[in-house]
Amino acid sequence: MTTQKAVNTTHLTKCFETNAVINDCTMQIQQGCIYGLLGENGVGKTTLFKLLTGLLTPECGSIEILGSDMTKNRNSILSQTGSLIEAPSFYEHLSARKNLELHLAYMNTSGIGIEKALQMVGLSYTGEKAVSTFSLGMRQRLGIARAIIHGPKLLILDEPINGLDPIGIRQIRELFVDLVRKSHMTIVLSSHILSEIEHVADTVGILSQGKILHESDLS
Repeated sequence: MTTQKAVNTTHLTKCFETNAVINDCTMQIQQGCIYGLLGENGVGKTTLFKLLTGLLTPECGSIEILGSDMTKNRNSILSQTGSLIEAPSFYEHLSARKNLELHLAYMNTSGIGIEKALQMVGLSYTGEKAVSTFSLGMRQRLGIARAIIHGPKLLILDEPINGLDPIGIRQIRELFVDLVRKSHMTIVLSSHILSEIEHVADTVGILSQGKILHESDLS
């Protein structure tokens, strides 16, 4: 594991009206690890991830992703970041392949290739089937495929096993470990279930009262 930071936030605060959902949050995530963000539903995990991906702007504090300031270098950072936040949305009438093709065109890259991405998440068999016919678990797999297809350095995944059956959960766990070991990605994922985080994470951070209250090294 390297000593360089993939994520570095300092005194991060995000309010909605008078409610500080993220409040003076400081966190550091090393490159080349799996960081599990643990917290109860509604505690602010999704809000924090939206801040890390530039979907929300903080009231105060700083965010550095892969050594760059999010406020100054958002587009450059996003080209190196893959994310799955909340329920993924797709072009419902199109196939998984076509959805990924459009995403690659938008990102202006060939990435790791559509067939490889689908194979990695277990969706090679879907052919021309419209995404509108996909189950929740299949949609989640496609969301992960879209997050990894351009070969990002950082993955930010909000409840990534949502909707997956036990076999799918095991497959996706193995995928995450492979992405770190073979592709040298850094993965930040959230869950409200400690046992799920413990299966894959090197480090667990507990989010409560708008900040990281405790971190544990599991590696």
